[in-house]
Amino acid sequence: MTILLVIIALSLLVLIHELGHFAAAKFFGIRVDEFGFGFPPRVFSFVKGETRYSLNLLPFGGFVRIFGEDAPPAADHPDAARAFASKTIAARALGIAGGVLMNVLAGWLLLSAVFMIGAPSHLGISEVVAGSPAEKAGLAAGDIIFEARTILGDGVAETPLLKEPISIEAFISLVEKAAVAETPVVLTILRDGETLVFEATGRAAPPDGEGALGIALFDSGTPRTAFLESFAKGAQATVVFLKMITIGLAEFFGALVLGKGALEAVTGPVGVVAVAAGSVAFGAAPFLNLMALISLQLAVLNILPIPALDGGRLFFLALEALKGSPVSPRAERATHAVGFALLLLLMVVVTVRDISRLIP
Repeated sequence: MTILLVIIALSLLVLIHELGHFAAAKFFGIRVDEFGFGFPPRVFSFVKGETRYSLNLLPFGGFVRIFGEDAPPAADHPDAARAFASKTIAARALGIAGGVLMNVLAGWLLLSAVFMIGAPSHLGISEVVAGSPAEKAGLAAGDIIFEARTILGDGVAETPLLKEPISIEAFISLVEKAAVAETPVVLTILRDGETLVFEATGRAAPPDGEGALGIALFDSGTPRTAFLESFAKGAQATVVFLKMITIGLAEFFGALVLGKGALEAVTGPVGVVAVAAGSVAFGAAPFLNLMALISLQLAVLNILPIPALDGGRLFFLALEALKGSPVSPRAERATHAVGFALLLLLMVVVTVRDISRLIP
């Protein structure tokens, strides 16, 4: 059920992107022939006005068929003036960018919702030092600590037993006392939606800056914010996320050009579903936060000047503006086809790797 919820949520994010194209086309008087949820084969459809609205079998996003998008119609066509290719460069550019703008809007609203409802405090591990007791015990960055206790020689749990919400100060105090007594600490953690138990014995005299277990901690809680203030905080968080995503993509493509194994950091659809499914276990706010991040990632990725993406189409419009005439439709279609094939190949590669990571 959780996986189904995640798939629906991700599909809605892609559909929201297409809704942006749809709304922009309608605004500029461009004829929209079909707006579809999912991908064919078609299950059900109806026509309202000039547009067919369809429900399709494969529930992965959606699509918009815009009249005259690939090539201008004949001059004597009754709707020639309403074709995409007949509009000004500015109108076409905004029509193409409509999906990106809608994803940014969705990300902002989702982040605003996170601040409105707030999120319970969770103690998590942000970093594990190499060679530390935590690494030897099997702990990893991203683990959420739900429970912490020490064990006496006879196996009886020592009091007080720490349970969520666990403060960073209380956890450090427990670990340091256990390290001095040379007794192990038992941690119940959540990792990728699965509850696991680990046992580690801390160091009474650890290296500077490492701590007894050799981990860095974070508190993922978000306090509830007033209604109007939530939108302002959501906007601030949106800007921060967009900057982080842009920097991350720049570093990724830089590493890819230099051959530094950047593809190892890429997560495909299967990996995204697994991560999103794990976030559901933490409640609504972390899940909405992840959906907001994915929506903003879709926005930034789509605006890149890569063939087959919105940014690639905007690039050809920029060339048209510079040269004063449209680029050859055949050349543009061929470029987008090659770009789409390469993106599809990349998707297959990362999906296969995602599956291999999930299978023990």
